[in-house]
Formats: sequence, structure tokens, C-alpha cells
Amino acid sequence: MSQEYVYLNPQEFIYGEKNLLQTQLELLQFIKKIYSYKDLRKEELALKIVFKKKIGELSDTLKDLKKLLPHVNHEYLPHPNSPATIKRPKISIKEKLSLEQEIAEIRHKIEELRQ
Repeated sequence: MSQEYVYLNPQEFIYGEKNLLQTQLELLQFIKKIYSYKDLRKEELALKIVFKKKIGELSDTLKDLKKLLPHVNHEYLPHPNSPATIKRPKISIKEKLSLEQEIAEIRHKIEELRQ
């Protein structure tokens, strides 16, 4: 195989050299980012392991605390949102308006707003 040589004028040579150096720079920056990513993944894994251990310890502590607290029978305690525990204001029969009276009031208010 014979080698062929191509003549490049100085401008073409400088342009090619710049392109080559720019590509090398981009590759080195990319490799740097890959190493940084790997380091961050290792740190993330370590933090996940520590977090999982802490959650396990907290779970054990809660179980121990649950054993120490007295047991309460929940069957006799009403739920806070149950109808039996919700206090409703009592409306007397005199305050209750019939449907026709309410309609008349609303119409009267509408008329007042139109004027």
C-alpha cells in the first residue's frame, strides 16, 4: 500500500487543528461528566442504604413504643368524623322556612340587586 500526501494550505491546517482540539476538549469534558455521574450514583446508593437503616430503626422504635403504651379498645370510642360526634347547630321549627318562602326571599334579593 502506498501512502498519499495531500497538501493543505496554512488556513486549512489551522482549521483542521482547531476542530481536532475542540473535539478532544469535548470528549474530555464528557468523560469528566461521566466520572462525576458515577461518583454521584455511588453517593446516592450510600445515602439510600443509610436511609433504609434509619427507617428500620425508626420502625423498631415505634414497635417498642406501641408495646409500652396502654392498649385502648377502639370499639367503644366514636370516630371523630362520625355523625354521632359532629355537633350540628339546632334550628328551631320557627326558623325553618318553607320552600316557597325561601324562593320568595331569593327573588326579592335578585330584584334588589337589579335596581
